[in-house]
Amino acid sequence: MVDGVLETIERITGRRPPTCPWWAFAEPVVQDCIEAHRWFESGQVATKLGHDPPYYLIQGIEIHEQALAAMRAEERQRRAEERRRERGNRKNRV
Repeated sequence: MVDGVLETIERITGRRPPTCPWWAFAEPVVQDCIEAHRWFESGQVATKLGHDPPYYLIQGIEIHEQALAAMRAEERQRRAEERRRERGNRKNRV
């Protein structure tokens, strides 16, 4: 099961986690980066972290943003394929 998850993560993000991906969420640095990413999305990074945030958080925000963008693109593509299939199924029924 984990191998399938790792393969999916690698296919979507271009990177394969070296360990169980769920363990990463227990890491304080990962938790900091996810929280900082929320501030990034809402435009509050400077308010929360000042004008010179730690470099590891900037890197973490960038990596998290790339992974989310890849996941969202994959989801859009999957939904578009489902809609095409549904349209094809409807045409075949008529």
